[in-house]
Amino acid sequence: RQIVRILNADSIAPPGARWLNKTTRQARTWSYTAVVGHRRLGKGILNNRLYIGKAAWNRSQWMRDPDTKRYSYRVRPREEWVEVDAPELRIISDDLWQRAQTRAITASMTAGTESKRNVGKYLLSGFVKCAVCGGSYIKTNHSYRCGTHRNRGEMVCTNSRGITVERLDRAVIAALRQQLYTPEHLGTIIGYVRDELMLLAKRDDHGPTDQSKALREVEVEIEHIKTAVKMGKATESLLEMLEDADRRHQALVAGQDRPRPQEPQARLQRVLADLPARVQACLEDLETLLSVKQIEQGRSILSNLIREIRIHSDGTAEICGDLHGVLSLVTQEKSSLWWLGEEDSNPR
Repeated sequence: RQIVRILNADSIAPPGARWLNKTTRQARTWSYTAVVGHRRLGKGILNNRLYIGKAAWNRSQWMRDPDTKRYSYRVRPREEWVEVDAPELRIISDDLWQRAQTRAITASMTAGTESKRNVGKYLLSGFVKCAVCGGSYIKTNHSYRCGTHRNRGEMVCTNSRGITVERLDRAVIAALRQQLYTPEHLGTIIGYVRDELMLLAKRDDHGPTDQSKALREVEVEIEHIKTAVKMGKATESLLEMLEDADRRHQALVAGQDRPRPQEPQARLQRVLADLPARVQACLEDLETLLSVKQIEQGRSILSNLIREIRIHSDGTAEICGDLHGVLSLVTQEKSSLWWLGEEDSNPR
């Protein structure tokens, strides 16, 4: 990273500067990954064997798909590589090269283990952005830090502000609760849930109608089959069709005779009376819902509530989101039976 800071501070053009019509950070500045590169493929400054007088060809190729006409990058097997001595290009000694390789291998093993261990582990991973450069904040050790500042240096992004994972999680949850618990927002949330319940009740009202329609259709089917049998067409396949239709008819009749649950509209009217209390019960459980034990569900819900969290260089954080997404918070946690009063709100 110190090498990258020096290169960017001296305005030395990176490889991406050769790209046409590119004005992004990637095209104008050096990145930590350009230095570290890929050890197995021999890419990056620290892995460039040209510095020890070894020139290589035939390491990779672009393959064209005959169907899609697209090109894909493919690394050739190591035995197909062509490497020749070019002593006139050597700029460092073998001893310095070996010491650098040993140190890079040790560092990559530690960083690789940490990276794999952190994938999908944290509640706010992917949501945290830098308010200065717009880049992503990445987790390093126990804190989030601007990836651009860390990998490209202060010449590219001046935001060196870091924040611990635990502190940011607490702050975001507290901010969400404070925002959601205003009378105006609680009223809006209750309105969202009420609309969803009315749609659910309307959908359930169609159940008996659909069942009656299916019963009429199977009765007509049975009559047609019986007519064909009376006309002397009692084939084996026709009799099997009659038997199958009769089974479906019996099942539909049994379904109609079964005691029907309370009408959806009646359930809806009953539950609307204590709907505010039910919504508040869901919101009060915010920490549990967004805890590490339920990280996947918590991230799914946050994706509906939050677009991004911007960290400013003065230490302040800005949450950008949409209140409409809170509907997922109060519908994913509880089933439709709970909202309609058919399930105990506290079964334990």
